[in-house]
Amino acid sequence: MVDLYNQIPEFKEDHHDPEVIARNISEGWTKNYVIENNGEYVAAASTVCENSFSAMISAVCTIESHKKKRYATKCLENLIHDLQTEGKTLCLFYDSEEAGRIYKRLGFKDIEKWNVSTL
Repeated sequence: MVDLYNQIPEFKEDHHDPEVIARNISEGWTKNYVIENNGEYVAAASTVCENSFSAMISAVCTIESHKKKRYATKCLENLIHDLQTEGKTLCLFYDSEEAGRIYKRLGFKDIEKWNVSTL
């Protein structure tokens, strides 16, 4: 996962700790759906802040060389299906128009605008 995230320009500033990722998966706080090609993860969709009632979609990505193949969409479709089967309410934040079109095509609706401030 860390190798994948490090190839995504929007994620370059984030610190991706493999131990934290593994712990979050094993403790049920996150799910990670991936597409693998020749032993390399090329796309993913994950959850964060997951609990028994809800989950936030996060870290939806595809490496540049595999874009436009619907890989991230396939990850999302499977993730959404499984979360809805569990009866969870889903939410996400996005700032990319391209991502917004994908999310809306999958049934998400914009409800509010959000701003994040770093002090």
